[in-house]
Amino acid sequence: MPRAAEARLDRLEGRLEARLELPFEVKARNRRRQLRWMANTCGMIREMAEAAGIDPAEIGVLRLGERAAATLRGFADSPRRVLADEEAGKADDQAWIACHPGEPDSSEAMAVELERMAERYADGSAPEPDAAIGEWLVWAALRQPTAAEDSETPPPGPAI
Repeated sequence: MPRAAEARLDRLEGRLEARLELPFEVKARNRRRQLRWMANTCGMIREMAEAAGIDPAEIGVLRLGERAAATLRGFADSPRRVLADEEAGKADDQAWIACHPGEPDSSEAMAVELERMAERYADGSAPEPDAAIGEWLVWAALRQPTAAEDSETPPPGPAI
């Protein structure tokens, strides 16, 4: 992703958080969760790209993951904080749902969109190097071995 697009995304995220008038700790927790998601997602994409023989340096969105990981290293992040952030995030999500009864769940709409994107890569093709993270995420998820495939693979070691 070009630097200008990254800067624009940062500005938009900042404006949205400013409008929400959330307490500082909630904003900080949400930011840490976003950074972890970005770093983990890009890590998975990188792993699948390498396994497919695609040079990760060619995939633009992976730079966002590198930036997220670098930012996280600057925090005093610990497994305890990760767990606390996730628990608080789940509580925030439940509170939002309780305050907005009958409104559509955004995760359902996201699942439909991801399934639509998956159709493009069912044939094994890969996204363009400058494709959005959602495209690369769907592609990488399709390449992940399923639990059934994992259980069929014999453990490494000498054959008997």
